[in-house]
Amino acid sequence: MSLTKTLTRWLMIVMLLSVDGLMTPAANAAQKPNIIYIMADDLGYGDLGCFGQEVIQTPNIDRLAFEGMRLTDHYAGNTVCRPSRLSLWTGMHPGHTAISSNAGYHFELSETTVAELLKKAGYATGGIGKWAMGGVGSGGHPNEHGFGYWFGYLDQGDAHNYYPTHLWENKTKFPLNGNVLMEHPQARGRVADKRVTYSHDVMTEKGLAWIVEHADRRFLFHFHYTIPHANNEGGRVTGDGMEVLFWRFRDKSAVRFGDWKAVQLEPDSPIELYDLHNDMGEEHDLADQHPFLVADLKAIMQKAYDPPQWKK
Repeated sequence: MSLTKTLTRWLMIVMLLSVDGLMTPAANAAQKPNIIYIMADDLGYGDLGCFGQEVIQTPNIDRLAFEGMRLTDHYAGNTVCRPSRLSLWTGMHPGHTAISSNAGYHFELSETTVAELLKKAGYATGGIGKWAMGGVGSGGHPNEHGFGYWFGYLDQGDAHNYYPTHLWENKTKFPLNGNVLMEHPQARGRVADKRVTYSHDVMTEKGLAWIVEHADRRFLFHFHYTIPHANNEGGRVTGDGMEVLFWRFRDKSAVRFGDWKAVQLEPDSPIELYDLHNDMGEEHDLADQHPFLVADLKAIMQKAYDPPQWKK
C-alpha cells in the first residue's frame, strides 16, 4: 500500500493549545503552545463525519474539525504500527529509519525523539496507549526517550486485546480488575475470556488526569489509541473478535470481516457483498459469487443486532 493511502489507516489530529485556549494565527509567535497529539489505529479518514461520512455519528471529532483545522494532506510514515511510530517520534522518513515493516525493533538509547527535544526545552511530557518501541529493561522504554510519564501498552501485540490483565504505568504493572485471558493456544495471551475492565477507559482517565495536573505549564501529551484496530488473535480464535465490525443506522446494517463488507439496506432486502481490497467505493456487488460467505456474514449480522427490550 502506498503512502498516499495511509490516510485510510490512520487518523492523526494535532491540537496546538495555549494555557488560555486554542491558538489562532494572530497569537504571539513567541508563545510556546501545548501539544496534544491523538492517533487512532486503523481509523480511516472516510469513517468521520467531518470528511463526509454520513452513517456513523462522530460529533466530537467533527466539532474539533469545525472549530480547528482539517488536515487533508497529512501522512503517516508507514502503513503499519511500529515503523509509523518510529517516523513520528524521530522525524525521519522510512528511508532513514531502521525498519520499514512491523519487524521486531526497540529504540536505541542513542536515538533522539521529539519528546526528548521538548523536554529539554522545558516541556512536561507524557502519553497513553500503544508504545511498541521497547519495554521494561530495554533501551526502548518511553521513559528512556523523553516521556516523563507513560501509561498503556508497551508491546504492540498485547495491544490487540482491549481487556488485558494489566497495563504499564511507566515501569510498573497496573492490574486491570476482572479480566481473564483465554487459554486457547492460538490466543497467544491476547484474547480475554472474561471482560470486565476496558483498557481504553482507564487510559483516557489517566491521560485527562495528567493534563489537569500539568495545566499550569507547557506540555506535550500523546493519546495513542489502538481502537478500532482488530484483535487479530481474537478473530482467528472466536470468529467474533474485533476482526468483525458491525454498524447499524435505522434499518440499515453492515458487517465487515477482513476485506469483505456485507450491507443490508432494509430488513428483508438482499445482502450486498463487497471486496474492499479491490473495490473501496463499494460499486461491485459480489454476493451472487460468494453465497456461503454471504450466509456467514448474515448470521453474524443477525447475532450482532440485539437492542434493549424496551426498544424492540
